[in-house]
Amino acid sequence: MKFMRWFFMIMLWCILLTGCGYGGTVKAVNSNPDLSTEDKVKKLVTKMTLEEKVGQMMVVGIPGKVADKDALDLIRKYHVAGMIYFSRNLDSPQQVSALTLALQSQAEEEPCPIPLFICVTQEGGQVAGMREHLTVAPSQASIGIMGNPAQAKDWAIQMANSVKKMGVNVNLAPVADLGSRAGRSYGTEAEQVVPFVAAAVDGYAQSGVISVIKHFPGVGRAMGDFSYDVAQVSVSKTELEQEDMVPFKYIVDNKPNRQFMIMVSNLIYPCYENVPTSVSKVLLTDLLRGKWKYKGIIITDDMSRGGLVNLYATSEMGVLAVNAGADLLLLGGEDPTDTIAIYQSIVAAVKNGIIPMERIDESVNRILMTKVENKLLNIDKVAG
Repeated sequence: MKFMRWFFMIMLWCILLTGCGYGGTVKAVNSNPDLSTEDKVKKLVTKMTLEEKVGQMMVVGIPGKVADKDALDLIRKYHVAGMIYFSRNLDSPQQVSALTLALQSQAEEEPCPIPLFICVTQEGGQVAGMREHLTVAPSQASIGIMGNPAQAKDWAIQMANSVKKMGVNVNLAPVADLGSRAGRSYGTEAEQVVPFVAAAVDGYAQSGVISVIKHFPGVGRAMGDFSYDVAQVSVSKTELEQEDMVPFKYIVDNKPNRQFMIMVSNLIYPCYENVPTSVSKVLLTDLLRGKWKYKGIIITDDMSRGGLVNLYATSEMGVLAVNAGADLLLLGGEDPTDTIAIYQSIVAAVKNGIIPMERIDESVNRILMTKVENKLLNIDKVAG
């Protein structure tokens, strides 16, 4: 009996001391208290498979209002970083809460249990969903006309608290462009827009929802329906840097970079590079990362529509975006076929040496640090 007691004690200690190798389903392990949060995240990244890492670089759309097999497979098989909800996914707060719970529960059951980004686009004005159930702000233009940035913060808090009750943790707002159509901008001049965007970012941060300033480097000058067509903004670097880019630069310089993401447009700016911003290394890596020293997440605009689908094959656009410096690829289509094709093309590109593993690790570190600092991920539960 004494021998058996010692045997079981030794076995128990072995179990407690076992790390998370991601071949099993260990959910919580002893984490080294001497490691910094950054070191714990790096340690976790080294233990993740290539497939898990690539999945963490994708925010995807799902077809309906329930977590069906297709939706759950995006988590089970492709390890996605998050989901984005559109009107097709939204019916009532109760329904959305149930959908979110099902998706997050699946993420929790994975061998590497990393909670999801759950994203919506609630700008206010014309760009908002479930108006009969949620708090919807006036358009950004209406708020800007009032001349009081505190109102931008107040509305951001109200909208954040409204969606947060459904498990949403990322809002693709505010718009930082100058003079966008449909009342989507706070104003037409940088000095007018900056204080309102800054106030809105503060409001979301105060409420515990990650904001997304968009659409870098600014789409207010664009003509035509650039949601579906190839479009370009043909102005000089000086004009862009002294006008359109100013709100983005101000937020990067003055706000904690992991409180928000920067969404980059699919428009072409020939003065920098004759390719869409989302696949432009000049704008993403050289300017945002190099010149501006931006430390947060770069997320693409929806890659399932706009100029990208008219210019590139599905198999190449994701590879181009990752090599350019994008961290999160936004794929909002309801059919998972293209999402899976892009995922598989990136995995293959890493294996073939087209994308360096270091490029993947940089993005995954940023993504996980953002989840940790915004209290979505408890790193001590997954980093052994």
